[in-house]
Amino acid sequence: MLGSALRAQAATITVSPLRNKLHLLSGAGGNIVIQEGSNGLLLVDSGLTESTAGIIAETNKIGKGDVTILFNTHWHTDHTGSNVVLGKKGAKIIAQENVKTRLAKGQYMEFFKRQVDPMAPEGLPAETFRDKGKISFGGDAAHYQYLPPAHTDGDAVIHFHNANVFHGGDLLFNGMYPFID
Repeated sequence: MLGSALRAQAATITVSPLRNKLHLLSGAGGNIVIQEGSNGLLLVDSGLTESTAGIIAETNKIGKGDVTILFNTHWHTDHTGSNVVLGKKGAKIIAQENVKTRLAKGQYMEFFKRQVDPMAPEGLPAETFRDKGKISFGGDAAHYQYLPPAHTDGDAVIHFHNANVFHGGDLLFNGMYPFID
């Protein structure tokens, strides 16, 4: 959730194994899933901008190579904050088409009374989808799907089949009613 993620800027970043070359990185904003591949890493979400150095430090300890694919579950800054840096380093960014639109234009978040500036072109998704798609990476097939209407107008879930792990961004808020943007 954006509010708690902003308060968690100084949190310690931890990595926990999930299954078969799949890891959970927490403490960097929204939870990040990392999948190891033979020539790089796939990340689901990129955390807060303020956490970028810590995220890169932790990903450098996992697998071989840099982040080659970055999948954004939605446009909020606690899930896209490291997009520009990772995009400049060569990561291919994938997201639902509304995510690219929101990131490119910037947004005013009424709930937080906060203006979010447009993202630099290097951090924008290079590949977008309307409804669903598939990524083959690291020996696993990951299917993703748009879920309207949800937390935002660009929310997507991704399912890593071999590991049987779903990442849903901010579609679940534990113990509270979800923030709808």
